[in-house]
Amino acid sequence: MPPRAGGWSAERQIAFVDCLRRIGVVAAAARSVGMTASAAYQLRKRAGPGSGFARAWDQALDEAQCEAIDAARALGYGPIREPMFRAGRQIGWRERYDNRLLYAALRALDGASRRFERRYHADPAEVLAAVLRNEVTPTRNNIADSPCKP
Repeated sequence: MPPRAGGWSAERQIAFVDCLRRIGVVAAAARSVGMTASAAYQLRKRAGPGSGFARAWDQALDEAQCEAIDAARALGYGPIREPMFRAGRQIGWRERYDNRLLYAALRALDGASRRFERRYHADPAEVLAAVLRNEVTPTRNNIADSPCKP
C-alpha cells in the first residue's frame, strides 16, 4: 500500500508481518511498529483480500500457528519440573503435567481449521473424508504454500 503521513510505510508493513510471523498476535505485532491493532485491520481491509499484504498476513499467521503447535507438542509430552522448598531450602523436585499447553494447541488448531475453511472454501471434514477414501494423496498437507511441517 502507498505510504500515508504518520501511517503504514512499506518498512512498517514489512516489520509488522515479520513480527506477526514470530509471535502470531496481531495486537502485539502492531504495537511493535508503533501502530494499533485496529489500524492494522483497517490497512488489511483497505488493501483488499487478494493483496500482497493480506497474503503475507495470512502466511505469517499460518507460520506462527505451526510454530506454536510444534512448541506446545514438544513441551506438552514431558512433565514440568518444579523445585520443592522447605524452610527456605530446596529439598527436591516435583514433576507434574500441565494441560494448559494442550488446550492452547487445540485452540490454535481450531483457528487454523476456520482459516482453512475461509481461504480454500472447503470443509476440513470433507478433505479428511477424501483423504480416507484415498482420493487425495496424503503427502505433506496437499496445500502447496502451507508452512506446516508433515
